[in-house]
Amino acid sequence: MFASLQEGNKIYIRLFNEIDKQDSYDEKKIKEKFKDEKFIKQLSFTKNYLYKLIFKSLLNYNHEVSIDSKISEMILRCKILFSKALYRQYFKTLKSVTELADKYERYGYLIQILEMGKLVKKKDELKNSPYDEYYSAAMETLEKIKNNFEYSKLLAYTFNIARDKGKIRNPVQLEELEEILNLEHSQTGKKIITKRAEETYFHLKSLISEVSGDYESKLENLKQRYNIVLENPEPFEDNILNYKADILSEMITVCIKLQKFEETECYLKKFEDIQKPDSNDEAAVFVPAFSRLLISISKKDFKNVTGTINLLEKALIDYKDKIDISFELEVHFNIIKAYMLSGDFNNALIKMNYFFSHPLLHVRSDLECFARIMNLIIHYELNNIALLEHLIVSTYRYLYKRNKIFKIESLLLNFLRKTTLITNESELTEHLAILRNSLLKLKQDNFEKNAFEYFDFALWIEDKG
Repeated sequence: MFASLQEGNKIYIRLFNEIDKQDSYDEKKIKEKFKDEKFIKQLSFTKNYLYKLIFKSLLNYNHEVSIDSKISEMILRCKILFSKALYRQYFKTLKSVTELADKYERYGYLIQILEMGKLVKKKDELKNSPYDEYYSAAMETLEKIKNNFEYSKLLAYTFNIARDKGKIRNPVQLEELEEILNLEHSQTGKKIITKRAEETYFHLKSLISEVSGDYESKLENLKQRYNIVLENPEPFEDNILNYKADILSEMITVCIKLQKFEETECYLKKFEDIQKPDSNDEAAVFVPAFSRLLISISKKDFKNVTGTINLLEKALIDYKDKIDISFELEVHFNIIKAYMLSGDFNNALIKMNYFFSHPLLHVRSDLECFARIMNLIIHYELNNIALLEHLIVSTYRYLYKRNKIFKIESLLLNFLRKTTLITNESELTEHLAILRNSLLKLKQDNFEKNAFEYFDFALWIEDKG
């Protein structure tokens, strides 16, 4: 439709249609298809023109629904009105765009708008010197921007800790977490002046609750986030992040961990309801499928798990390079976990080898550390004793260098090391019983219990009778 407004030979439409037919871009086929056309000698120029035209059409298509587009257009309109000396309309438009930017918390635009407001004054304002008013408004806006960034900075800092170190496993990590809360108090004084900052504050609290292993608290903080977005939709509209979908997906995962399956289904329904019918959003595919996988693991019901895994693996291929790396690794990790807990160690090994080959595995070093322990269990179950002896040594070195050897890791490494030397069935049964009792005790430990969030080692032992 957009191209129909253009004049002349529309070779770029033919080029677009040909590219659209391809599953992946193949320039050789394009050149072969259009080898008799004049434009093929300037293919780069035509591609660039097509690229720009696609963006123009997308901008035009999304113009009416985009708050940022509306504000940008009104700012441009103000500039045109000012250049034409149409000051009455200029002031009217300036007032409208100021209210719009403030309502939707687009404070970056608001600074620009306030600067424009100083260029010319209404006649009735000349006597009163409005400069103080503009200065105060600008300083207030900057304070709001600062407020948003202070909380965003703390959230990003906490995310880095969570992805690198994972759940709290000792008092030192707890102190580091408490320092974040102290930092939040000292830097911001808990002064929340925007709805975006308020949402980020509860996001921070929910993440800290997760790292602490307190999922009841995390769920309450997620509900606070959700209510803020529902009751104050404007600041969260037309953002790169779909706040409602993001919060609901977390609520679903937490409810599964807490085995609140009725609530899980309720939030899944809400999540599906906010998806557009023609949505090509990867979350629309991943969240329901990943939730079903987590439910299977939580309920220890693996009847239909293969179908769920196949759906997830297809989605991983279809949405390659569009998925958040941390989430992608978490999906792979839980697929391995599902195969292990269902007793399918051959498939678990295949998936584990693929997991270790991921080029960005370091992004989730917490998952990698537990995956290495789980890899030992897989080889133990498959009776790969010769390889297991080597892997125990390399795993110990890896964990030691990263200060990741806690009570559970030590217990499992010692058990697996001993089993490589055991040939007597009764002796093995005795060691399994000792390991089972020790793991059950650690499951009650305030710090060690968080390790079972990654993989339930006690359940693995229970399944061995």
